[in-house]
Amino acid sequence: MVNLQRWNNWALQHLQEFQPSLHRELQEAGTLDGYLGSIVDRTSTMMHQLRNQGLSEDQAWEYARDILMPTPEPEPDDDLPTDQRTLDLIGASQIAAHWEHDAEPLQGEGLNPAARAPKKASSNEPATTLQKATLITITLFFIGVMFYAHVSGDRKRAESKAALAVQVLPPGVEDKWNAYVDRRVTAAITRSGDMLVVQHSFGAFRIRTGIVSINDPYAVECNAFIGINVTFGSGHSAMSVPVFGLFSNRKAEPEPELGVDGMSVAAKELKSRLCTRVAAHMRKVTSH
Repeated sequence: MVNLQRWNNWALQHLQEFQPSLHRELQEAGTLDGYLGSIVDRTSTMMHQLRNQGLSEDQAWEYARDILMPTPEPEPDDDLPTDQRTLDLIGASQIAAHWEHDAEPLQGEGLNPAARAPKKASSNEPATTLQKATLITITLFFIGVMFYAHVSGDRKRAESKAALAVQVLPPGVEDKWNAYVDRRVTAAITRSGDMLVVQHSFGAFRIRTGIVSINDPYAVECNAFIGINVTFGSGHSAMSVPVFGLFSNRKAEPEPELGVDGMSVAAKELKSRLCTRVAAHMRKVTSH
């Protein structure tokens, strides 16, 4: 499982990119570290609970990652009216319609006899009519904007659901990925006598060279979101070698195109087969 410090880094990067206002407020209040620690703890708790219920690590991560990196919501735009402002405009248009059609007096008019008296023509009437028309136009415009946003959101959700349901990769994609992973794992882990020279990650997205014994315990960690890592040892002394994915050196060689959504059924099944391929390579490279 990914260590808590990595989760903390991901949460911070997600906050900086997608919720800059909240990030700034937390920094100014001096509560950023506490906030990050809280969501990392909640993510860890959720992962443990889901794993205890029988879910695989990938399945548990599908649910828990929304705590660590929630789906971004658009930052508020000061140039657009709030929902309450829109409601005020709608209410104002109803009042304008009431005046326009000479309906029954509004509450309180009966207290003032002058309110029931015929109104005299005024030179301001053309301007008042124009204001009413403008107000109604603005109201209808924002109603249209909200309706369009709702319809557009439904369409995007349907497209996303369809993309995730794809079960077949485009022709030739798996062959390209097999060759890519073979090159990456060979470059990241090479044998020298009874030792392995490994290119392991440290910090957030940096790589450096280390040496481990072929007898050291290791684990091949596969995650549909993170990628494939080979971890030697455990605890603070563990070395995590990224084969491909979030922490790999993509400048060395970019990943091939998938041709489908990275979280689709087809992509997850491919990554599962690639994980088996890396495990087979590790058995071979550590054999006596």
